Amino acid sequence: MIIKTNHQFKNHQFYIPKHDLKYLFVGTFNPEFGDKVPYYYGRTSNYFWEVISNIFNISINPFEDNFFNKLEDLKIGCIDIVDSLIYEKEKYHSLINGEGYSDEEIFKKKNNITINYNTQQIINLVKKNSLKKIYITNKGGVFRKEQKLEIKSIKNYCDVINISSPSQYNVRINGGIDKVIKDWKFNLG
Repeated sequence: MIIKTNHQFKNHQFYIPKHDLKYLFVGTFNPEFGDKVPYYYGRTSNYFWEVISNIFNISINPFEDNFFNKLEDLKIGCIDIVDSLIYEKEKYHSLINGEGYSDEEIFKKKNNITINYNTQQIINLVKKNSLKKIYITNKGGVFRKEQKLEIKSIKNYCDVINISSPSQYNVRINGGIDKVIKDWKFNLG
């Protein structure tokens, strides 16, 4: 059976940022049937908001009541490159919507997963906010030709900077959170 899994935030007003942006962070995908989180990078196994708090010298946490006010004050927006996936339920549903998956499992392996992208929405955000650069929270090693073409089309409008993933796995294997913070500070300049 072929099914479609949308992004978890697809029907939320914050799915595509509406406020003014200075920084746009682009992740990969958060499936609708996966663990529920209040906002992008909201899993406790992800250090995104800890890194942002350190860089901007502010405590910001998607579980706080005033989170969206702080997000707007910092002019930070988040979006994922993937909008939805179409796949064989028997083959991939438990992987995509289970305890979690690695981007490599969706992007790198030969599979029959159709990926729908948010590329045009990202380009629209870049143009609307006159962004000179955006930040992909993935060094890009998992992307195959298809994703690289999506990224290339965004590069027609701004610089695309790959920064270290704030995932628990990446932080652990790449020298700890201080190294990720250093990489981000350098790239956010």
